[in-house]
Amino acid sequence: MLEQEGIQCDGCECWLHQQCVGMTTTQYVHFSQPHLQFFCRQCVGNNAAFNFSSSLSRISVLSPDLAAMKLQADSEQNLLQFYNVLLPQVSTVSTVDVVPHKQSELLLRDKSPWILDQYVPADVAGDGVF
Repeated sequence: MLEQEGIQCDGCECWLHQQCVGMTTTQYVHFSQPHLQFFCRQCVGNNAAFNFSSSLSRISVLSPDLAAMKLQADSEQNLLQFYNVLLPQVSTVSTVDVVPHKQSELLLRDKSPWILDQYVPADVAGDGVF
């Protein structure tokens, strides 16, 4: 029997052979870093597609710990690269269609006015739809 490197899914906790998941030695060494999480194809997706909501949830549950959120975002970026997933197209919205969220606008004007040079804070539904 050949000795094979294995990696554990941080979701279902199953052990998978590096070769069985199509992971190069470089990727294996990279994912072996303590702050990086690995999720098998079943755990990152639903219906064979990458689940972006789950990915964002894994980051947001760490709020307000920005350092932990950054480390998790690094993990998510590595998963996107490993599974060759491209982020969805960014849709641009006309400022005519956007009603600014006044409280957010006041907060940004006070704390980070530079953001208002490029963005308009708006009320959106949970799925990002106006």
